[in-house]
Amino acid sequence: MEDYTKEIDNIIDQGLNAKAYPGGQYALVFSNRLIIKHFGVRDYLHHEKTDGSEIYDVASLTKVISTSTVAHYLMYQGLFSLDTYIVEVLKDFPHQDIQVKDILAHTSGLPAYLANGNDLKTREEVIEVIKQTPLVYEKNTKVIYSCVGFIVLAHFMEKLTHKPINELAKTIVFDPLKMTDTSYRPDVNRAVVTEYRDDKVYQGFLKGIVHDGLAFAQQGLSGNAGLFSTVGDIAKFIQNLINDTFIYPKEIVDLMFESYIKRTEGDLILHRSLGWNKPDNDINEIIFHTGFTGCNIVIDRKRKMGFVLLTNAIHPKREQNDIFKYRNKISQILFG
Repeated sequence: MEDYTKEIDNIIDQGLNAKAYPGGQYALVFSNRLIIKHFGVRDYLHHEKTDGSEIYDVASLTKVISTSTVAHYLMYQGLFSLDTYIVEVLKDFPHQDIQVKDILAHTSGLPAYLANGNDLKTREEVIEVIKQTPLVYEKNTKVIYSCVGFIVLAHFMEKLTHKPINELAKTIVFDPLKMTDTSYRPDVNRAVVTEYRDDKVYQGFLKGIVHDGLAFAQQGLSGNAGLFSTVGDIAKFIQNLINDTFIYPKEIVDLMFESYIKRTEGDLILHRSLGWNKPDNDINEIIFHTGFTGCNIVIDRKRKMGFVLLTNAIHPKREQNDIFKYRNKISQILFG
């Protein structure tokens, strides 16, 4: 375990020296032990050193920690099933053939993002543009990672339960797992700065405000992004999963880990469970996900271990984000 931390710290330091990211936190998670560290500075504006209390915009980790977890729970409660059609709840949804499982597996035919998505200003605009957006492929013929799909899934669950996604996630996931620093509306004083945004919707650095444009237009309450957290909180999520003390029974957890679809497209192997990404050669034991702001999470339930890294690597501008090679090196050391 200690050898892991030395190697991780060396890689983290390489990235810091190369200014690939200002700073961040990581947690190495085992069934009965946590190793949590912080590093670097909060941002390049003031160069204030991190102290471990920082809250990070976790970007697309929202999809797995919040949206898909809530979806699995509501299915466990019997409110809908994997085979439920979205149009059964969202009556004016134009794509009548799309089911819940298609969105969770990113095989729905919906596009990855919305054209000119950063120009949208309101939730109503986002919903309307989604309705007007055609499918980009026939469902289940491709795997295209889709923020749009997870926005639809959140709207579907909100309409069904008459509760916003932040309230659903807090009640179903965060409170039971004692994730007290995880929310869609973080303490701005503890949040780190992300990118400088300069467009017709917003001008200035984003701090405690979601970076993703489609989530921003929805006042931060979205299925694709919007969540803020710490590695300590996400470690609780991981630890409960690997210790079989999660918010729903093991047979439901199995759906998070089991291989659902695997396709080869060119040089890429696209491998997913219902909600998560999977390594090329794994069937039922490892899941992972990344976030655009510079985050990633990996969980290996066979070895009962996990890892989460949170950074603001898109600060001050996304073009300077160079975290990928360091993130990949760490994953290679830990999970092969």
